[in-house]
Amino acid sequence: MSDFIDHPQYAKITAFTESVIGTIKTYQDQFFVTNGRYFQGLWLLGDREVDGTTDEPVINTSAPSDFPFTWKDFAPTIFKNNLKVPVNISISVYEAPTGWGWTFYAEVFYAGLGPDAYGTYGDHWVYQHNEGPEDYIGIFDEWFISPPPGPY
Repeated sequence: MSDFIDHPQYAKITAFTESVIGTIKTYQDQFFVTNGRYFQGLWLLGDREVDGTTDEPVINTSAPSDFPFTWKDFAPTIFKNNLKVPVNISISVYEAPTGWGWTFYAEVFYAGLGPDAYGTYGDHWVYQHNEGPEDYIGIFDEWFISPPPGPY
């Protein structure tokens, strides 16, 4: 049985994911003070399905239609034009009765490593991290296999 730990770039992907979550936490706190809500970031690599074996150039100038801020606006010294990353990432935000929160997502498409720790087979590996007042049901802070998302 295999798991995401067997990905040839597991150490690099794990280090990147942990580092970028820490960076995003810091910038989200600053962004909230200034804007009264958290930053919402579209997929940093657009709709590319990356396998995590190479670093890919980011698309840091796209913004959601209802939120005019880009990754570059959010953290220009981090999400700069020449940045390359091994996995695709995005941030969703939510407003709950008890306040605002955000969820970080990372994804890699890599076949031949399943099943994950939950017995699921596939090639769409996802990592989720939640910050905020809501306790979501699901898998957080570990890599697992998930059906691919719908159209971006």
